[in-house]
Amino acid sequence: SVLVRQSCSPRVYVPNGFIPEGENAGDHYFQVFGKYVDNFKITIYSRWGEVIFQSDNFDFLWDGTYNGRKMPMGVYPYILEYDSKYPEHRGR
Repeated sequence: SVLVRQSCSPRVYVPNGFIPEGENAGDHYFQVFGKYVDNFKITIYSRWGEVIFQSDNFDFLWDGTYNGRKMPMGVYPYILEYDSKYPEHRGR
């Protein structure tokens, strides 16, 4: 007999920008792509350190707004936190 176990380390891709009013539907939102991710959390900050977006849903979409207003073009730091879906890859 052969035992096959799926055990993959997390794979995460974060685009380096987005256009909230872009021509293509996929351009309208900032999102993270990946596989084998568990316990996900993202926090996006203004350049003054104010939290302007937060989600614990890996399938989140951020449209570039805060309190219903479009944020100006700029750089927005973020923190991603996540674990591997498979315990043997956690903490790596």
